[in-house]
Parts: sequence; structure tokens; C-alpha cells
Amino acid sequence: MAQRPLVVLLVSLSALACGTGAAPKAGSAPARSAATERDAVEAQADAPATATSDATASPAGSTTTPALTDEQILERVRADLAQCYEQGKKAAPKMANGKLTLLASVDSSGTTTCVVPMDDTGLTREVEDCMGARLARETYAAGPQWTFELPIAVRGGAITLGKETSGAVIDEVDAQGLPDANRVVQGLLPKLSECAQQMEASSTLRVIHVGARVGADGRVACALATGAGAIPEEVRTCSRGALESARFGAPKSGVGLVSIPVKILGKRPR
Repeated sequence: MAQRPLVVLLVSLSALACGTGAAPKAGSAPARSAATERDAVEAQADAPATATSDATASPAGSTTTPALTDEQILERVRADLAQCYEQGKKAAPKMANGKLTLLASVDSSGTTTCVVPMDDTGLTREVEDCMGARLARETYAAGPQWTFELPIAVRGGAITLGKETSGAVIDEVDAQGLPDANRVVQGLLPKLSECAQQMEASSTLRVIHVGARVGADGRVACALATGAGAIPEEVRTCSRGALESARFGAPKSGVGLVSIPVKILGKRPR
């Protein structure tokens, strides 16, 4: 989501110094000209207007930069969204992968006031309603009103962000003989994203394929990172190291294979 600039209004406090002098003795006030009297009346008339405008400098209904990133919001509700999917899967066993985008608004108290689903594919209405209801219960720190879009994808039972405008995104994981591959790879996403940040900014889509052979004990026997274009050595080393640190369940056939396409998109505007 494109970030909106935060506008800050600065108010001069010089007017607060007015009227602090000692009161003149009776009969000692000098005569004032008509122009001086007129200026004083105008100054008094201006003071309330200034106070009112200061109090309403941030109009109701305005929005500012979202308080949290998509990743931070998803982490708050991920477990419950996964439960929504698992419950729906029991009622609709044929339901497989799917996606959904939830639009939400948050008021100044941090309460979620409205959640609207859109762009849904592959999920039942019950699952969508459950996910929307869970997001609607989430509360945040008090502050300016804000809105956000939370794109959700369900792949192999794992809940991830459905799309991203920057950073690293794992699409479809190709695994053989590793029943828990999606769960393990999901845990690797933060580190792989960190590795991808070392790539130079680009407006084009680039893909790094990180692959590994997994031994009978679930440990990575060998790993590699490659791509169609030039990939800095530090990115290769970092990505390979992230996969080498993973621990999978024992492969069904004594050996497992996993290939992870990491998509690196252009930088998000701030």
C-alpha cells in the first residue's frame, strides 16, 4: 500500500504572552485614539477564532500513515485466521488454496470500525466471514484514524500475505517427500526477506531460486541460491545459509527436495 505523507500543523504561541502585564491604577490609563480602540476590538475578536481553528486542525474522518505494516497486522491475527481455515476445511474438504483481501478502517481510539472483504478466490463464505470477523475484533493504539488493505493467501494451510509491493515474496513452494515443507518455509520468510534487502533497488521483478536436498534426519544436506540474472554473492550466501539452518520433518522416502522461488519486487514508495 502506498504510504500517505503525515501533515503536521505548527501553531504559534506568541499570542499567549498578551495581557500578562500589571493592571494600571484607576484613572492612570492614557487616552487611546480611535484607531487604537479599533485595533484592540479586532484583536479580541480574532482570539476566539484562533483557538477554535487550533482545536479542529485535524478534521474528523482524516487518515494518516497506517500505524502498522501488513506484516505486523497479519502476525497479530495469523493464528486465528489459520483456525478459520481449518474449521472451514472440515465442512468443505475439497477447499484447497485461496486468497482474500480485507479492507479495514480504524478510528482514533484504535477500534476497528469496518471490515470489507474483496478479491476472494477459492475460500468458502464461512471462512471469509470468520476471517473478517477476527480482523474486526483487533484493536490498536489510539491515534489518528487510518485505513489499510490486508491481502491474505492460504497455501497448504499456511496463512501468508497474498501480495506485496516491495521486498521478498515466496510464491509456490515445490517440495518432494517433505510433508511439513510449507510450515518450515513460512518460518524462513523473515530471514529470506532480510537477505533480499541486500539487492539493489529495481523497478523490475527478479526471482531467486533457493533449493535444498534434505537428508533422512530432516537436516539440509546441501543448499544453493541461483537466479536468471546477476545475484550478489552476499545475497547468495545469506539465502543459502537461511535454508541450511532449517530443520524439516523426516522425509517419507529418506530424502527430500525443496525449491523456493523468492520474488523480489521494486521498492515501495514511502
